[in-house]
Amino acid sequence: AAHYQRKAQKLTQVDHNTAVLRQLWPPFGVAGGETGCTGLTYREYTNRTMEILHHVDQRKMAEGDILVIETLVGGGYGKPLVGHHD
Repeated sequence: AAHYQRKAQKLTQVDHNTAVLRQLWPPFGVAGGETGCTGLTYREYTNRTMEILHHVDQRKMAEGDILVIETLVGGGYGKPLVGHHD
């Protein structure tokens, strides 16, 4: 499953607060569908190292740092077809 990814480069020093509960619990499926995927929030420093942020977090971000948010993928609907061939 693919995530939607959004990046935001900081142009000045800022305080960043994170509060994302879906990083802990994935969305559930319905009517036998499989669960989805959790999201992820992390920081890319200007030297290309990375720091994963907790689901509730606060950080001072420097000029040039990049905040990356990968959104969750929703759960499925219905029982998956196993061994189905057209």
